[in-house]
Amino acid sequence: MRSPGGGRSVRLRAGDKPTSTLRDEAVKILPMHTARGLQFRIVLLAWADQLPSPFKSRNDGIDRGLLYVAMTRAEDMLVILHSGSSSYVEELYRALGTGPS
Repeated sequence: MRSPGGGRSVRLRAGDKPTSTLRDEAVKILPMHTARGLQFRIVLLAWADQLPSPFKSRNDGIDRGLLYVAMTRAEDMLVILHSGSSSYVEELYRALGTGPS
């Protein structure tokens, strides 16, 4: 079924049970530390410029580990979003051999 905007929409009547396909196509919003061991077709990593953590009590290794876990959850596509720069964002661009476009 197509919605007026061209996207997909699904309607269920009261009492209908969603299929596993519906659940599999759902958008899941998870904090990085709960994604360990999970895989997703597409991963959007938002606010990458907020790492490393501004809290002085945080260990850089913890933030690196969380970023690694988040980035390796993608099976088909990884999208990294940022609105500014940070040492991690700059390091990612250097590793990819590119810059912001």
